Amino acid sequence: MKFDVMKNKENNMQQKFSSNTIKYSFTKIVLAFLLFTGSISFAQKQAKAEFKVTNDRTNRTTSVKGTYYKMELTNSGPTDIYSLSYENVNDKSSNPDGSKVNENVKLNVVFMNKELKPIKELKINSGETVNFFAYIEVPQGTPFDKWSSTKVMAVSASNTSYKVDTVLHTLVVNSNDN
Repeated sequence: MKFDVMKNKENNMQQKFSSNTIKYSFTKIVLAFLLFTGSISFAQKQAKAEFKVTNDRTNRTTSVKGTYYKMELTNSGPTDIYSLSYENVNDKSSNPDGSKVNENVKLNVVFMNKELKPIKELKINSGETVNFFAYIEVPQGTPFDKWSSTKVMAVSASNTSYKVDTVLHTLVVNSNDN
């Protein structure tokens, strides 16, 4: 009888040990999963930048020759690569002089470095500000005295859902007018 009691106690201890081992292993797996998903979430939230026109000059005039906006992109997150792009937002913006947006024109943008060479992206170290240009091209046949609203954007390579942008308002003028 003593032998049966001892055997039962031993079986109970093995079951408890086995059960505790499973719970411990499960807890470790859940904890590892939470840490992993949390670190991904944290990494995605780290991208942080400021995108603006130097001296906040978001309104300019241009002749058919085009104009340059001097841009600043400041990276306050970890070192990252930002892809540059633009979008016509005439229907989503208002003109600085209050004129009707339905008469706005579409202009093209070419991003350029300080040497005026075309660029599509910028690698920016943490805490660094990079200056570059957004060159506004006026397509042939564009009417004069019309506005264009163009959103320029920088998208983080480390978190493609993170984007900073600003809107440029450009008035196409006839440079032959005195």
